[in-house]
Formats: sequence, C-alpha cells, structure tokens
Amino acid sequence: MNGLEILLSRRWILKSEDKDLYYKLRDELGEIRKFASDKLGCVITENSLLIKMEKIPAVAEPFMGIREFSANEEYAFLCMLLMFLEDKDAQEQFILSQLTEYIAANMPNGVDWTMYINRRRLIRVLRYAVDQGMVAVTDGSDDAFMDDAYGEVLYENTGASRYFMRSFTKDIMEYTRPEDFHESDWFDINEDRGIARRHRVYKRLVFAPGMFYDTGTEEDFSYLKYYGHRLAEDLEKNFDCSVQIHRGSACDTLDALAIYQLIRPQNAKFVTVMSYIWNGKKKQMLDNEAEVESHGRKLNWENGS
Repeated sequence: MNGLEILLSRRWILKSEDKDLYYKLRDELGEIRKFASDKLGCVITENSLLIKMEKIPAVAEPFMGIREFSANEEYAFLCMLLMFLEDKDAQEQFILSQLTEYIAANMPNGVDWTMYINRRRLIRVLRYAVDQGMVAVTDGSDDAFMDDAYGEVLYENTGASRYFMRSFTKDIMEYTRPEDFHESDWFDINEDRGIARRHRVYKRLVFAPGMFYDTGTEEDFSYLKYYGHRLAEDLEKNFDCSVQIHRGSACDTLDALAIYQLIRPQNAKFVTVMSYIWNGKKKQMLDNEAEVESHGRKLNWENGS
C-alpha cells in the first residue's frame, strides 16, 4: 500500500503511534499532495503531531459513518467531547465526571447518567476516541462507569482532537439545518465545469466503489465521456485497480483476483470448492485443478511473490 492509499484509508497517522510510518509519509508528501490537491481537492495537514488528508466526499454515503456508532446520540456525545477537549492542552488530564457534567450542562435537554443506555453510549464514544488516539486512559476502567454512574476513569488529552473535524469556510454556529453543512465551498464558480467538476468526479470514484447515472449529474458523466481515459490512467497509476466506465456507471476494480466458493448441497457432510478468476472485467469459473494452479502461479508472479 503506497502513501496515498494509506492516507485515504486511515483518518490520520499519529507520530506517537507509528513514528516510522509518519516520517515515511512526510518524505512522500510532495507527490501525494500533488495528486490530492490537483485531482481530489483534498487538503493535507502535516505537523509535529500527525499527518492527515481531509477527505470530504462529493456525495455522502451511509457507509461513510462511524461504524462503531449505532445511535444519533453517540454522534452528539462525540461533538460534546470535541468541544470539551478544545479547552484542554495536550497531555492535560481529566476525570470522567468532568466530562459528564459538561455534557449534561450543554445538551439541550440534559442527560440522565443514571440510565444505563446513556452511559453505554458515552463509553462507546470514549472507546472510539481512545482507538483514534484523541484521548488515552491513564487510570481506571470504563467498565466502572458502565456499571455505576459514579464510576471514575482518568483520561489524558493527546491534542489530536483539534484536527478531527474538517475546516469550514463559514461559522457553523450560523447553520440552522443539516443541509447547511453540504453547502459548497466554491464561491462564484460554475461547479459543473473546470476544476470543481474534476474534483467531484475523482472523489466519487476514489471515496466510493463507483458512481451511477441515477445518483450523479449529466455533467459528471460528460466529464467521463471526454476525460475518462485520462482519469483511468491516473487512478490505475496510483492505485491497484482497473477503472471500468460504462454508459450509466463507472467504478474501479481489481485487475485480478482469485475467488473460491464453498458449496454444501442440502446439508451434506462435505463441501465442494468452486474456483473462479476475476480478470478485471468478468468472473470466469476454472474447470480443473491444473487451470486453478496455473492461474494461481500467474497471480503470485504478478503480485511479486
């Protein structure tokens, strides 16, 4: 996986967690920034704490949410946590009750921490924050709070939370509806032409499995019609994929993939292994062991193993 793919697949690279990778990516940032800025319109943040590519999708998809969360309240608690940490210095410690008091005081209808479901949701958010490197557990266990509203845990702010949210061109306190967050950053520019359209099309193919005519715009597919060959070259050069552009859709796929299907007919005591090969365009069934072995050697050779 190259540096560009690493920054696309991860929220950020923290120096404190992977110093070697941090310095490796920093050395490659020149080339990475060129593609990220010119093709995707993505800003890369680099400082002594982390390296992060700001990945703002052209179209928000359901799978782009935080997988660890299962309720809207957890997103609200996360925002409250980020606000709470905003006033904390890096390496500054705090106890859990300070956070719960802050959330209860700032949530519109308050929060009843004697309710187990609220404590469980907050712990899920805090565990996510720990996993992302925004806070660290210094002493105690969050299970204590899960069992009792008066349970305490000592946390430490790492400073990374300041870079979790994207930057906005306007004061979000002026926003009154969710749609306001989708407002374009392109002022006085025709978004269906030029660089704005290019960024949108590249983002749709890089950030999602593909784009389809019924969820896109005619201008996006017009771009693919005239510049699809150049786009395919760009993506196939930078990623291990094969770009497929059709009349009503476009997607990027693997060049080659071995596929095995296990079939157990009518609860039999045996399974049958069906072998296939994906050549970047279609799935083909392999009929015999020699053919399977031949394709296996070919895939290994192409992958350099």
